[in-house]
Amino acid sequence: TPNLFKWTLDGTTFQSQWGNPTLESVYENGTIPTYSGNLAIEVPKLGEWVYLIIESPIPVPHPIHLHGHDFFIIAQGAGPYSSSVPMNLVNPPRRDVANMPWQAAGPAGPPLGGYLVIAFETDNPGAWLVHCHIGWHSTMGFALQIIENVEGIKATVKEPEQLEDTCSSWRTYAAANDKVPYDSGI
Repeated sequence: TPNLFKWTLDGTTFQSQWGNPTLESVYENGTIPTYSGNLAIEVPKLGEWVYLIIESPIPVPHPIHLHGHDFFIIAQGAGPYSSSVPMNLVNPPRRDVANMPWQAAGPAGPPLGGYLVIAFETDNPGAWLVHCHIGWHSTMGFALQIIENVEGIKATVKEPEQLEDTCSSWRTYAAANDKVPYDSGI
C-alpha cells in the first residue's frame, strides 16, 4: 500500500497471530511459529548471555522494553553503531526499559538516529517480546520475540489445562465478536 509506514527489524515487520499464540505452539508441539519470519529468535540454552544491537537511522526516540527479564545497558549513543563503540562491561546499568538515544539537527550537527546494545542472561524459559514502548511504533511492527529454552518452557507450564482453556476461550470470544488484530497484534 502506498504511503504505509511500517517498522522493520532485519528487514521484517513483526506481525503476531492472535489465534496462534507462540507459547501454546511451543508447549503443544515444540515448534516456533514462523508468521513473523526471522523475528522469532530461538535461544536454546539456559545460562548463556544474549547481546542485542538495536539501531535506527531515524532521529526519533525509542524506549526499548524486554518482557521476562531485566537487561544490562552495554552501550548506547546517537549515530550509527560500529564495532569500535566502547562497551560498558563493568557494573552496567540494569533496566527493563532503556532509551535508544538520538540527535536532533542543531549546532551539534545533522539529525542522527541511534543505537542501544543490551545484554541479558537466559535464565527464564518463555516467549519474550522485545519492542519499542511507543505504542504506534509497536503497532507498526517494531518488535521481535525471544524464544528462550523451548524444552524449559514445557516445565514452566504447571497447569496445561489453564493454558489450553485461556487460548480456546480467546479464540471463541474473538470469533464471536469479530476481533481481529488491526495492527502488529501487540
